Amino acid sequence: MRPRPLPASVLLLALILTSTAASCPPQTASPEQRAAHYANEAVLKIGEIQSAAISANAAGALTDRHAVTVVRFTTASVRTIRQTPFGWAPLVKTAYTEVKLAVPAPPGSALATTYAVLDALFTTIQTGAP
Repeated sequence: MRPRPLPASVLLLALILTSTAASCPPQTASPEQRAAHYANEAVLKIGEIQSAAISANAAGALTDRHAVTVVRFTTASVRTIRQTPFGWAPLVKTAYTEVKLAVPAPPGSALATTYAVLDALFTTIQTGAP
């Protein structure tokens, strides 16, 4: 009997989480370099959330109201990161938490996967892990 293959969503999540962990700055990076690295990672992940929400909306899996909420969050968050390169994380995390509560992602969806990736990034930033 052959083992059942893993669902594509599980493989995608594993790949994304691995790529997030692999993109940590070197331990020898200065505080400024680390801050710039995490700001860049956050902008990329926030962009992925926006793309996932737009795709889910186009497929009918996310309402227009929810899609607009996500897009507003993403544009405001990127603006915040650009304007406050060293103090953006608490501000963006608060807004992100509110969006996650207001816009629940369907289990196994690309939006759920991108939420998990951004959760992991915020955990890394909060714990100061390399």
